[in-house]
Amino acid sequence: SRERAPEVGGGGAEKKTPAAGPRGWYGGPQLEEMDQVRDGIVLDQQGRPSGVKSGLSYEFRRFDDVLQGDLDVLREDCREAFTASSVGEDDSYSSGETFLMPAEGMEPRMELERLALQIFNEHVADAVGVDRGESGAEWWTQVIDEEDDIRLHFDRDYALEKMVGINVHPHVATVTYLTDNGGPTLVLAFTPPTVAGEDDCGAGTASEGFISHPRTGSHISFDGRYLHCAYSSMALKENVASSSATGQKRKATNKRITLLVNIWLNYLPVHVSPFPEEKVGAMQTAVGSFRLKPLKFAGERHTVESTKADQEFTFNFVEASRRMGLYLFLSLKALQTDTRNGAAYLLKFLDNSCELRAGEMLSDDDSSDEDDSDDDDAVAAESPVTAPSDANEASESAQDAPQEAARGTVQDTAQNAAQDAAQGAGNTTEGTAAGAPEQSEGVAEQTVPDVSA
Repeated sequence: SRERAPEVGGGGAEKKTPAAGPRGWYGGPQLEEMDQVRDGIVLDQQGRPSGVKSGLSYEFRRFDDVLQGDLDVLREDCREAFTASSVGEDDSYSSGETFLMPAEGMEPRMELERLALQIFNEHVADAVGVDRGESGAEWWTQVIDEEDDIRLHFDRDYALEKMVGINVHPHVATVTYLTDNGGPTLVLAFTPPTVAGEDDCGAGTASEGFISHPRTGSHISFDGRYLHCAYSSMALKENVASSSATGQKRKATNKRITLLVNIWLNYLPVHVSPFPEEKVGAMQTAVGSFRLKPLKFAGERHTVESTKADQEFTFNFVEASRRMGLYLFLSLKALQTDTRNGAAYLLKFLDNSCELRAGEMLSDDDSSDEDDSDDDDAVAAESPVTAPSDANEASESAQDAPQEAARGTVQDTAQNAAQDAAQGAGNTTEGTAAGAPEQSEGVAEQTVPDVSA
């Protein structure tokens, strides 16, 4: 198996490639222009939209207590913006919209847009090679029950992937926690291939990962290409009733509320538009009422090593119409040795204790069933979460594993990865991190391959 660990970008011979054509941030190109868009996308050596030379961190990082303001009102705004709805008996979530806050050319109309832009600016403040006219923050909110799960997924431009079979990812993915509730964010150093479905969908082993438990006011960031999820079976059981450093108590609703912001540079995802004007008036938080503290990385690390002697978790999902299985060994006991609610850890996987395996392709009948189902984002029966060595710490079945991700909810298959338009779509002391920035001067570029045939 190939190891999929964070790389460190180095020099490389440049290839002459076509320059990306102009693209409006209001919804991107029309469908008939997709061939030109595909031919115009230029990716760097790591498979990201090209141009960023230095000054952008792709590390696993966490920053605590970054928000100052009335979180109760902001949570209500998150509920208003949350567009994923529960459908069917399996309680899995249907796909929801994500929204664009462009880096320039538009003033924030509500506080969630202003926070998304602030988060964008904090992360790109030192980046070199950013065209702000072609960059922006893709944002959305999640408001789910604390026992619900967010399935494994890769963030990407789902509309582009569906239309031309190409994976293009945000440079950086972020999560800001607005409650202490629910499962932790688990990030694993797996990346999919540029052409969807090739290379066994990125199967192999990972040597590193990161886990961050929710804490009100905390913010995490990580490489936007990486596989991630949030399963309630991994929650810090002994800490679920404690309060956060901001003094906010767990509420009777027991919701896991998060603000998700993806950082897109020199490329904007297809069919993602600003929040609907007619819904802006429903937002209660006054623009300018929140303060986002500067994201200063302290550099302290808390590391947990895992081996195959630890508890096993099996996560099944679908990627590019292929059944995938993640086999993960992790000591929840070790992760709970730090009794502070909101603990985050760098994970080191030894002895191939984190492996992603590629299974069979979905049959035509399976694909047809997916297309016809109310839950267009996943085949629920193919997404069980189990922990064979400790059933009490695992989800009982796929029916209890609603999806999320970077698009309001996780979109598990290439064929259903994007809805036809606006759906374009879903770490313990300050600054836990791993790895180093990948981009540097002189990174080789690649032209997106033609897979339209």
